[in-house]
Amino acid sequence: LLANLPEKKIFVAIGASFPDKRWPVDNWIDFLSPLAADGWGIVLVGHGAEEESIASQIKNKIQSDYILDLTSKLNFVNMSGVANLCTVAVGNDTGPMHITALSGVPSMVISDYVLPPEIGYLMPWLLPVTVFGQHDGKTLYKSQRSAETLRKITGARALDEFVKLLAIDAPVRPCSTIEGDSHE
Repeated sequence: LLANLPEKKIFVAIGASFPDKRWPVDNWIDFLSPLAADGWGIVLVGHGAEEESIASQIKNKIQSDYILDLTSKLNFVNMSGVANLCTVAVGNDTGPMHITALSGVPSMVISDYVLPPEIGYLMPWLLPVTVFGQHDGKTLYKSQRSAETLRKITGARALDEFVKLLAIDAPVRPCSTIEGDSHE
């Protein structure tokens, strides 16, 4: 499935359950364009018509042979398998990103609130990128969210954070194939 992509690949979870949790498409384009130009393979994932539209806009604007659109093509189990074949993952605060981070993939989560430690975001290979500073014991609840909050996290800022993500020591992940394993 990923054979036509370069060795370094980004699993990109473009969607979220609520529109207010989705990073704007222009921000995605500003973030992903320089990475595509630098030879990164980009694997877009998500579900539903809105996320298919976001993926289409990203592909049309970036125009790279190394963008693989798997939006609405994978169930969560297969999505997790694809994430584990990628170098890193970047996405909104959403289920696929939670699963990806928990499986040991170095992950950058874009969120409108500081991911509180009480929900398990203490993994050293998870880099939360938020509008706000360090966790102060307060959580921004859905009723306080707005689509404009995430817009404040620019593509340039995400690129700066992405460099930090690449420097994080991640756990050893299970390999995708085992030499001598015939799978018969």
